[in-house]
Amino acid sequence: MTLDDHLPALLRRARALLGLSAGPDAALTAAEVRPAARAVLELHQGLIGERALARPSTYAGPRLGAYLLWWWPQTYLKTKAALRMATLPRGPRILDVGSGPAPAALAALDALGGEAVCFDVSEPALAEARALGIARTARELPRESFDLTLAANVLSELEDPAAFVRQLTGTVVIIEPALRETGRALLGVRDTLLREGWFAAAPCLMQQPCPALASPRDWCTAGAVDAAPVLRPARRSHRTARGRDALLRPAGADARSSRSGAADLASGRRGAAGERQEAGLDLRRGGSDAPGASRPRREAA
Repeated sequence: MTLDDHLPALLRRARALLGLSAGPDAALTAAEVRPAARAVLELHQGLIGERALARPSTYAGPRLGAYLLWWWPQTYLKTKAALRMATLPRGPRILDVGSGPAPAALAALDALGGEAVCFDVSEPALAEARALGIARTARELPRESFDLTLAANVLSELEDPAAFVRQLTGTVVIIEPALRETGRALLGVRDTLLREGWFAAAPCLMQQPCPALASPRDWCTAGAVDAAPVLRPARRSHRTARGRDALLRPAGADARSSRSGAADLASGRRGAAGERQEAGLDLRRGGSDAPGASRPRREAA
């Protein structure tokens, strides 16, 4: 399956959470755009700066509906891009930690097959994961072993992210927002785990402390090119009003970019292909072994 295959279910569940009426399977109607964009913008503003909404209780009701419309497609695409960076087994047992409504788990299932468990403390988010096709969910961290563990946009919400990663099994794929604060924090986790015997497998193969941390102004991200989510209003002119575009654009977003957030959702543009960025990490336990060496080891991506 691809992202387009998931759009009908995403729109159906987002409409229910936002209190919108039924509409087309692959697009918002013109009447739905403004309330949807307002919900997306409210959530966006709470996830940047001081990140006041970066907590599990955020993901319920209209905010969860906003997540399904905008962040779910982005996390799905980011996860697929991250999984292409490393050699992974087909048909793995997958654990998605801090899964929310399962964009990372479903991306991995679509890319690799296998079976997935979603772990999150938010029952409303897990209910959406089940509605979107995940068979098994858990509100406590499963203790069995997995071939692949996904941690997408979760470490920045934890007090001790390195301690959390140490509990995980298999290849651990970590994805964080490409903000300076979250990116630098992830690089700090990377350096901590390298000192403990993990091996950086992707996207950066350097096994020494990250030089980007030497200056407080620097950080590092990985980029992937994908088409923007097609969450545009149905049968609407592509002409846009500058005033409303500016009102609904997330702070710091470029209106010409496919990452223009609520502005694209409000104006009805189908964004051109653009770069979607994330701070990503692929680590493998095993000291100085090269990727693919025969020695068994625990991995994290």
